[in-house]
Amino acid sequence: MVIFLEESLGSEFWGCLGRSNTLTPEMDKLATQEGMLFSNLYACGNRTVRGMEGVLSSFPPLPGDSIVKRDLSDNVETVARVMKRDGYSTVFLYGGRGLFDGMRSYAVRNGYDRFIEQKHFKDPAFTTVWGVCDEEVFMRAVDELHALAEKGQPFFGTILSVSNHKPYTYPKGRIPEDPAKQTRENAVKYSDFALGQFFRAARSGEDGRKGGRQKIAPTHAAQFFQIQIRQNRMRQLQRVAMLRRLLQDVPLRADVTCQRHHQLLANRIDRWIRHLRE
Repeated sequence: MVIFLEESLGSEFWGCLGRSNTLTPEMDKLATQEGMLFSNLYACGNRTVRGMEGVLSSFPPLPGDSIVKRDLSDNVETVARVMKRDGYSTVFLYGGRGLFDGMRSYAVRNGYDRFIEQKHFKDPAFTTVWGVCDEEVFMRAVDELHALAEKGQPFFGTILSVSNHKPYTYPKGRIPEDPAKQTRENAVKYSDFALGQFFRAARSGEDGRKGGRQKIAPTHAAQFFQIQIRQNRMRQLQRVAMLRRLLQDVPLRADVTCQRHHQLLANRIDRWIRHLRE
């Protein structure tokens, strides 16, 4: 099971959510052809830590600081805690510095076995002011999850991206657009490119850099990917959740295939963490 917390990838950029000249062809394909798209799920914060506390702990945005940053937040129920009690290995990957907004402290004290951050990337090929670029973080995630899968144990990973953020810098040669222009639209295209790389690697067992690898042998028939995205103009978050089956020889049930687009109105904190095991 993997949860993506994707920086600022607002619904205004997605072709499958209404944009005529889409900036997210990789995610459009995943949402409409391979996964499930939930287009009416809303969150109630406007910063990354608000997304973290909602998605991972079902906390509403309380007045003042996020639960991620508060003192005495070392006994908070999280998705990672639930999974760890059921025997899952847990890992959090972030291209930036774990000290920022107390992310490392929150993660390792509340269910994550390991927190991989910028200092754990030796000689990264490209960094922004916020940290290591998305594609390197995502490929490191592939490596880490492959290693856990090879041990024959279930795993739960969370990946927080950084590239789609001012000053909108990214490596040359990944997309046709010139990174020197430093535009949000181009950063969105790069973020989509990096996500596409991750899903292809997870599907095929190749990371795109080191050649062939063994296919992941998941302990489930399916993995879940949630992407928390920000609607900047309205200052509210909208989340897209996609269900992705990794075992190609297991067909989708008819009722799932016919209902790839769901418009259920919901909020990211509607489901209490303690109910996940029901």
